Amino acid sequence: MKKMILVLGLATLISGVVLAGIYTGLIPRIEANQQAALERSLSALFEGAEEPQFESLDTEGPTIYRAESSAGDLLGYAVRVTTTGYGGEIRILVGINPDLSSIAGLEVVQQVETPGLGARITEEDFRAEFEGLDPTETVSYVKNEEPDP
Repeated sequence: MKKMILVLGLATLISGVVLAGIYTGLIPRIEANQQAALERSLSALFEGAEEPQFESLDTEGPTIYRAESSAGDLLGYAVRVTTTGYGGEIRILVGINPDLSSIAGLEVVQQVETPGLGARITEEDFRAEFEGLDPTETVSYVKNEEPDP
């Protein structure tokens, strides 16, 4: 009995050390993949521009990115929003037009919602509902009500 506990304890310790080492070694790759996903999502918000450049603005609230074309023209802004969904954390980028009058688009950066249900937030039909809305207004959802034409 003591031998079995010793073997299981040793196996657990070795497994834990190996997993911790692998995770530590992969942290740079994980961070690089997260940065690449963020850049793809930012570029998708301003897809009409060639090689858009993004600069993170120094704010106390949510992270805001300023988007410029390669010629230096202001394309708009992107606000990084994090909220909690049913399955976990949801990270969204909201694109805002340069004059701050309307939402240009919405990109889901990360989500772990239920496929076919909550994960539908990644579908174009859902994201298109936000385009053109005033970014200063509160958005709410009323179940089983048809939107105004």
